[in-house]
Amino acid sequence: MTLDERLQNVAVLGAGGKMGSGITLLLAREMTLLKLRAGGSPRLFAMDVRPEALDGLRQYLSGQARKFAQKNSETLKDLLGTDDVDQLAARFEQELLSVLEPVTSLEAVSPARMVFEAILENVDLKVKVFSQLRDLCSEDTFFFSNTSSIPIGLLNERAGLGGRLVGFHFYNPPAVQKLVELILPAQVHPELPELCQALARRLGKIVIPSNDVAGFIGNGHFMRDGLHAIQEAERLQKEGFSFQQSIYMMNRVAQDFLIRPMGIFQLMDYVGLDVFQSILAIMNPHFPEENLHSELIDGLVSRGVK
Repeated sequence: MTLDERLQNVAVLGAGGKMGSGITLLLAREMTLLKLRAGGSPRLFAMDVRPEALDGLRQYLSGQARKFAQKNSETLKDLLGTDDVDQLAARFEQELLSVLEPVTSLEAVSPARMVFEAILENVDLKVKVFSQLRDLCSEDTFFFSNTSSIPIGLLNERAGLGGRLVGFHFYNPPAVQKLVELILPAQVHPELPELCQALARRLGKIVIPSNDVAGFIGNGHFMRDGLHAIQEAERLQKEGFSFQQSIYMMNRVAQDFLIRPMGIFQLMDYVGLDVFQSILAIMNPHFPEENLHSELIDGLVSRGVK
C-alpha cells in the first residue's frame, strides 16, 4: 500500500491535546492537498475522549486552515479555482474540515491504515490502547507513537504489534518545529522505515534517527540538563544566594550563554513540571546507574505547582 493510499484513512489519538492538535493539523493539511490534487474522499479520524476538546480542535483547525491558504494563495489558486484570497481561504477551510471526522471511541478509528498516538505518557495506558487497536484495525495498519520517553520495542512487544509500531516523535509545537525523532525498534516492518521518511518529507519535517532508548535524544538530553541546572541552583544557594536568585542565574546562563530560545527553567515550566516529573519516572528504571529524580520537582508538583 502506497503512502497516498494510506493517507485516505488516518487516525490521531488524543487529537484534542497540545501535541495531538498539532499533529492533526499537519495531517489534515496534507490530506486536503492530496484530495484537491488527486481526488478521493480521505478521512481523518480525530479521536479524543473529551468532546469539548474536539470542539476546540475544530476551531483551531478552521483558523489555521485560513492562515495556511492565505499564505499559500499562489499555490492553491489553481487547485481551488479562484485567486480571491478571502474566497480561497474559505474554500480551503471547508475542504479541510470535510476531511475531519471527530470521534470519541477507539472503535470508530478501525478503518484507519495509519494511526498516530498522542495520548498520555503512561506505559500501561499506551499498551492497553495499542492492544485494542491491534484487534480493531486491519493487519496492514501501521502505528506511530508520539511518545517522548517510552522505548518503542517495549510497547511493540507488550501490545503484540509484530513490528508495525514506530516512534514518530514530533517536537512541541508540532506545527512549527521542524524536527521529528524517528525511533525504529529491533523488530520493525520492512516497509516502515522508507514510509516514515516519505511521510516526514510530505509534512515538511526533518527526520532525526534515534536509538530505541528511554528518552531518545530530545528528552534524554532535556532531563539531564534540567537535573544539572537544579543541582547547580542548589549549590548556588549554599554559597549564599536565594532560591529565586539561583534559579534566575541558571536560567540566564542556559538562555543567554548557550544561545537558546528559552532558559532551562523556562522550558521546564513550558513543558510542565508534572510532565517533567513523569518523564523522569519513566526513564529512571532504564538507567540504574543514574538517579533521574528530583526532590525539588516532587515537592513543587505535590503542592500543585506545574
